Amino acid sequence: MQRRSRVLLAAAFVLVLTALIAAFFLVVPAHVESTPPKIVVSYGTEAHANSISDLQLYLAINSSRLQSGQALAITLFEENPTGSLVNVSSASDYVTRDLGIGISPCTFVNEPISFAVFSGNFGAGNFTQGLPLQLDNPSLIYSCPPTWTVRYWEFQSEGNTTVLDGCQTIHCFSQGLIFDNAQVVVVQGTYTKGQSTVEDFSPGVYTIVGGDEWGAAVLLHFTIS
Repeated sequence: MQRRSRVLLAAAFVLVLTALIAAFFLVVPAHVESTPPKIVVSYGTEAHANSISDLQLYLAINSSRLQSGQALAITLFEENPTGSLVNVSSASDYVTRDLGIGISPCTFVNEPISFAVFSGNFGAGNFTQGLPLQLDNPSLIYSCPPTWTVRYWEFQSEGNTTVLDGCQTIHCFSQGLIFDNAQVVVVQGTYTKGQSTVEDFSPGVYTIVGGDEWGAAVLLHFTIS
């Protein structure tokens, strides 16, 4: 009788363990640490860099050659090209702290990506030596959405729809905030310190650096004539 009881207990334990393992793989989002983040330099109008867990950072511009006075359109987004959910922890490994300087503070609030524009022809080895240009009116007062303390990002399969899981002040949200992380920013020129009027880009070569918080970056260039 005791032997039979032990057999039944062992069988029950195996069933429970099997159920727990199955539940783990159903609940935990796909998270594959594979291709490390990298920096990509291009003189075309678009490029992408491989980021953490097979994510891809895309940067594009409307033209690499513009006349003085023409607007520059910059598109930046993080995409999950895989066929499965990708979940990654929040980080602060931007390639430079200059990303986001010179643009509206509301543009990339609560997003894992940002960019900056530099005057000059920079590459992967020296772009951190540049100074970001002021692209938004510094005299304006901005009213941005509340800032989240992000715990992790969940990227939906085959697209750039993202779920942010984090906290606002003392309130945390397990369901997160769902949004499309693609951003298109139209730039008319630059602002100088103390001025509230935009000036056309001066003739020359410029470098755009787009990056994500896991260390991936894309550098594009445009020329003003």
